[in-house]
Amino acid sequence: MGSPEVIEIARTPDGTPFEKAVKAVKTGHADEVDFAAQIIADYADQIGDSSWTSEEEKALMRKVDLRIIPILFACATLSGLDKTAISAAAIYNIKRDLHLAGDQYAWIGSAPFFGGLLFMGPSAYCLQRMPAVMFFSFNVFFWGVTEMCMAACTSFSSPFVCRFLLGGFEALLIPAVTLIVGMWYNTTEAPRRNSTILNVIAPIINGFLDWVVGYHHGSFPTWKIIFLLVSAFTAIWAAVVFFLLPNNPLDACGFTLREKYIVIRRKAADNTGIETKKIKKEQIWEAIMDPKTWLIWIAVVALQVPNGGLTTFNTLIIEGLGFDSLQTSLLAMPPGAMSTLSGLALSFMAASTRRRSAEVQDNTAADQDWLDLTDLQNKSFKYTT
Repeated sequence: MGSPEVIEIARTPDGTPFEKAVKAVKTGHADEVDFAAQIIADYADQIGDSSWTSEEEKALMRKVDLRIIPILFACATLSGLDKTAISAAAIYNIKRDLHLAGDQYAWIGSAPFFGGLLFMGPSAYCLQRMPAVMFFSFNVFFWGVTEMCMAACTSFSSPFVCRFLLGGFEALLIPAVTLIVGMWYNTTEAPRRNSTILNVIAPIINGFLDWVVGYHHGSFPTWKIIFLLVSAFTAIWAAVVFFLLPNNPLDACGFTLREKYIVIRRKAADNTGIETKKIKKEQIWEAIMDPKTWLIWIAVVALQVPNGGLTTFNTLIIEGLGFDSLQTSLLAMPPGAMSTLSGLALSFMAASTRRRSAEVQDNTAADQDWLDLTDLQNKSFKYTT
């Protein structure tokens, strides 16, 4: 007897993918079919009228937005806070207290990227094989724990290890956000949701938090307070992710069966599925052989080189312009606001014009042209740049 036929909703060429997938599920011959087909096969008869109005759809998607976007947005923001906390600690004497010499601080700043490189592949594999939200919430909790351990560090090696593990646990953020958003939204809706979620306001919050704790003058080091505050909230937020963020549309509390069905059928109309646990080698090979994959990879690496340095050294750069710690904390906020607003505007432009690659190219060139005009003798101009 031959092996069961695996039918993919998004790949069936005859124009009726769901009908074939549903039939396969009902006859027990498609254990690896996309999750959406299983939902339709099991619940279509209970729905009754399978049509819906545009008003009903808009109301449903607003409900989905309120349920999904804030939780993921908070996760992305906390990830940014955890990563940038080291720059805040730098202006509150972490280098002195940990006896960091030479380039040791720079290595601590780079540690999360090494952890991300090592953990990204295994994390993405586990994300697909395990319940996505459960695995993601565990990662959120443990990156909070590793950040909390920063307050107990006493020398170079311990913060390097903590930051390395932090990068490993946070490596799952973008894959998890992309996967979860893709379960609920079609291909025209997902990009703007992703840009909203990942366009974090962490630099603004971080600057304000650093300014507030900067008024602490007790014996307990200020930089430790920063790590403890951010990490404690992250660990607590992991529980919110675990209990309130659904693994998939059918698993979502607070949605009626009809609402879940509409979400699934919208994905069907978009010719995409919801979730499958099977890793398809042909898709991996297709991605490897696509030149766009490597062009995007090169662009991301090139952008992360200056971005990583700025994340670690931005406060030290501002402080080096002649500002004290409190002033530096406040002055770290406007660049974050500019980054947030420009990110939202540019993502909207890219989605509206469908010129994503051109937008990246134009804005990268504009940044370089602006830097070339920098007056190194003018403190105000250097800060504005």
